[in-house]
Amino acid sequence: MEIPKILVVDDELDLERLIRQKFRKKIRQKELDFVFAHNGREALEYIQVHGSIDIVLTDIYMPEMDGLTLLTKIQEIDPIIKAIVISAYGDLDNIRSAMNCGAFDFLTKPIDFQDLEITTSKTLNHVKQIKTALNQEKAAKKAQEKSLNKLKQEIEKRKAVEEALRNNEKQLTQFLAAIPVGIFIINAQNKYPYYANNIAQQMFGENILNNMTYDELLTTYQPYCLHTGKKYPLEQLPIQRALRGEEPKVSDIEIRHNEQKIPLEISAHQFMMK
Repeated sequence: MEIPKILVVDDELDLERLIRQKFRKKIRQKELDFVFAHNGREALEYIQVHGSIDIVLTDIYMPEMDGLTLLTKIQEIDPIIKAIVISAYGDLDNIRSAMNCGAFDFLTKPIDFQDLEITTSKTLNHVKQIKTALNQEKAAKKAQEKSLNKLKQEIEKRKAVEEALRNNEKQLTQFLAAIPVGIFIINAQNKYPYYANNIAQQMFGENILNNMTYDELLTTYQPYCLHTGKKYPLEQLPIQRALRGEEPKVSDIEIRHNEQKIPLEISAHQFMMK
């Protein structure tokens, strides 16, 4: 687990010694890590080079770069870093300016170290909540991107499959159309014609695929037995037998439509279409 890091910015050298003494137990147990800079410029350089700062504890009056300027620069570099400003007691104008520049909280001189501990703890909790929320947002975004990529891959895969099926269907249609026998396919679930090649359409008419059920076909194209001249038993028709799992092949059947009598040799098979 990453140790919370606090950057202390003050030109008073005694402050570093006092803070290390006050927080020595937490430093030793690696609950907190402190780094120190003597002015705003040093602090800014440290943040730019090393980063990984959670809190900046800064004085306002310092040489080279004051605390207010540092606050503005920090907001530009990393707005997650939260600043606690140290100001003289009663210096309300500077405290107000610091808060306007993005300071999270403030302490007054002389520093009450118990108040410092409470304030840093509160500020670290706030930073932790921000980082947790950002990490959750990042994880959610990553999961969303992963899902979108997976969806895109599935769509591309499906497109490829559909294209392959269209090509296969086209090739199958061309193959069936070239066969010199009538091919007639019926959907076993709704009993509607599914496909008829050119020869089948010549035999039964081009309208055979236009909303005519299997039962209506039997009425329009009545099947008869060649040998007896009687109507062919419905339960013995090749299609009915194929639906029962048989693979019949008959040559004793003719269909009668208007004045036409068409003798047929029929093979029927049941198959599943994916």
